[in-house]
Amino acid sequence: MTPDQFREWVAFFALEPWGPVQEDYRAGVLAARIHNAWFEEKADPGDFFPSLRESDVEPRQKTAERLKLKMMAITAAMGGTFQ
Repeated sequence: MTPDQFREWVAFFALEPWGPVQEDYRAGVLAARIHNAWFEEKADPGDFFPSLRESDVEPRQKTAERLKLKMMAITAAMGGTFQ
């Protein structure tokens, strides 16, 4: 894998992350939607995957610095330059 390809994958992961947490979230969304269609008591993804409960997950703040780094990664992956 070339450095350019690696940067592209890093930028892609920033936009569309993958991995076990994201897979659990997608499955939890599906389970919650099916549950909510059939029952009056509403559910959310954390009801089916305890690891997704808000109390267990530390919220990530979108700071200006994090957003700047993300945009720089995307720009670099697409062959652009920045100052």
